[in-house]
Amino acid sequence: MNRLNLRRVTAAAAGALIGLAGVATVAAPASAHHPVIKGVGCKLDNGDVKVEWTVTNSESRWVAEVAARARPCSW
Repeated sequence: MNRLNLRRVTAAAAGALIGLAGVATVAAPASAHHPVIKGVGCKLDNGDVKVEWTVTNSESRWVAEVAARARPCSW
């Protein structure tokens, strides 16, 4: 009978440990970082508007580079 109780206690402890490990994995804090986007615009002599965009990361310890080019809209 002692052997049976030891198995039950061991199975219950293992189940609790697996359950807590699953909760700890799912409940981990999210990576709450976001891009910081700033734009500076000016009106050119021909009437067009030129905007220079700066995109940076909210986390100062991470290095990121954004390389993109957009074509102007033709309305």
